[in-house]
Formats: sequence, structure tokens, C-alpha cells
Amino acid sequence: MKGTGANHKERELALSLITAIIFLSLIISNSNHTLTTVYADNNNKDLNNQLLIRTTLPSTNSNNGIIHAAMTDPFGRENGNAALVNRFNNLAGKNIGVAFFSDNWFNGIHFPIDKSISIRTTGAVPFIRIQNWVRVGDQLANAGPYTHKNIAAGMFDDQLRAYAQAAKRFGTTLLIEYGVEVNGNWFPWSQEGPEPYEAAYRHIVNLFREEGATNVRWAFHVEATDNNNGYKWYPGDDIINWVGTSFYGSPGYGQRGCISELNRVWNSFSTISKTKPLGIFEWGIGIPADTTNVLHTIATDPKFSRIKLLQEWNERVVPGHPEDLVPDGRIASSPENLKAYRDGIANPAYVSVYHD
Repeated sequence: MKGTGANHKERELALSLITAIIFLSLIISNSNHTLTTVYADNNNKDLNNQLLIRTTLPSTNSNNGIIHAAMTDPFGRENGNAALVNRFNNLAGKNIGVAFFSDNWFNGIHFPIDKSISIRTTGAVPFIRIQNWVRVGDQLANAGPYTHKNIAAGMFDDQLRAYAQAAKRFGTTLLIEYGVEVNGNWFPWSQEGPEPYEAAYRHIVNLFREEGATNVRWAFHVEATDNNNGYKWYPGDDIINWVGTSFYGSPGYGQRGCISELNRVWNSFSTISKTKPLGIFEWGIGIPADTTNVLHTIATDPKFSRIKLLQEWNERVVPGHPEDLVPDGRIASSPENLKAYRDGIANPAYVSVYHD
């Protein structure tokens, strides 16, 4: 009996060591599944029960995963709320970790608290796209008083400080971008040139820091597929947390798909900052083959390993919109495209939790 007990303990110790080695190797390789290890011993059912080990390993490490994100309003208003996010999540089969929406200054400078709270109830982080204009258009006059020069000169400090204070009270993480696709020529905030833009952006960030709004992450957003001069507008690594681009590769503009366009401009885009995480802030043309290619390539090509956020622009064609040559970008633009999106985004490389 003494010998049998010793063998039992030796076998139990050996199997425990093997289990530990397997467990650690799976963690190191960032595997994503439930590990079930069974060691059978026909002579000892109690030992079998003791050594049935079920360990649920985490999804692809959220610190390394690609954040699943979207602008979820299909109607061209670039709105954001829980209903839109939940509808998108149900279609996609995976939750988004970031929800993008526009904050137009048509009626003044006010923190969008209702939209931000609504989005947060879904588990997503709000991504606020500040649009400093009083009416839609591509001329500087469409900015009204909200020019970069006026902002940098402190003309709206009281309103911006109130905005920062509200963002601070919100409490949890927010992303904010100022000057979407600023290197193009289709928005008023592009008409003053890089230096006034940089001065205004830095002024805004400094005000937020003075107010203690440390929960805000700042994004710089260029339009890479139409313009390669984004680096000229970059405010600097000391104030920016994310560098992102729009890329569609729309056939309506004579382009050949998202990845081909991203490859064409990759060097200029990826060197705007050599250290900040990169994001695709807008993509999606509703073509199943393109959808499959984007989701597969971003997840698997080491060339794009710095991309940590992929944000689908879930919008239908809006007649008369300046970008109406971009096809229907909704993930459910067709049953085939929806299947392609669901299949691609199911890759565990895409995560539903925000990380810096």
C-alpha cells in the first residue's frame, strides 16, 4: 500500500507539471479557446475527476488586439446612441469597443453628454468627432467664428473649458478628434493651413489638461487615400494618442479596393508618427470580396501590426453627399456582405474592449 500511495503522488505531481507547461505555453502564444485536459486512469476514477481541468483563456490579449469599432448610423447623420450600437452589434455578431459619432457646432460648443452616456451603456467607448462649423460646406466661411485662429487666440476658452469639465465628469474613457480629414480640401477646417490647425489643436488639448480631463484620448485623422501630406498637419506625439486615416478604395473614384489603397499610402501614413498606435477610422464599401480581404489582411499581415483600431463606416449612399461616389458601406448592404463581415470580424484578433 505504501508503494501504491507513492506512485499515486508521483503521477499526480507529474501530471500537474505537464498541465502547467501546457497552460503557460498557451498563454504565451495568446491562444483563444477553452483548454480541457483530461488524464485518464482506468484504475482511479477519483483521480480522473481531480485532473479534469477546464481553463478559459482570454480572447486575444486586449492589449494587443485590434479594437472593433464603427460609426453605426446608417442614415447619413453620423449620430450615436445605444440603439444604433446595439443594432450594429447584433448584425455584426460581435460587439464594438468604440462607437464613433459627430459633434457639430451648429448650435454652439456643448459636450454631447446624452449621446456619450447612451453609448457607454453598451460597453463601448464614445469617439467624438468635433466638427467646428456652423453649417455644412467646404469654405472657410462655413466655420463661422470657429476658425483655428480664433480658437488658438482663446476666443472660446470659456466654452471649451466647460466642455472639458463635462468630459471630466463623464468619468470614463473618451476619444476625441479635432479636424477630421484635415489634409483634404472638402471641409472648412482644412482652409487655414497646417500651422493654425496645429495651434488650435494644441490649445484645446492644453485646456483639457488644465481642467484635469485625463480620461480623454486625442486622435489625429487624415484622409490617406486622397492625399499623402498628412504629416504636415500633425500636432505632435506629445498631445496625440491615436493616428488614424480614412481609406475606402472606392471604384467610384477609380480606386481598386481598400487594401490596395492602404498599401499605396502606407509608408506616408505609418510614418506620421513612429510610435503612436494607428487606426483605420473609416472604411467599408459594401463589396463582399473587399470586406473579406480587409478583415483578413489587417488581422494577419505583419506589415499592419501597428493598426490597433478598425472602424467600419456603416452608412448607406446619401444622395447629394460630397462622398456619394462611395458605395453603400453598410455591413448589411447585402446578405453576402453581411456574411463576409460576420465571418471576418469573428477572428479573435478583433476585440470588443478598448485599450490604449
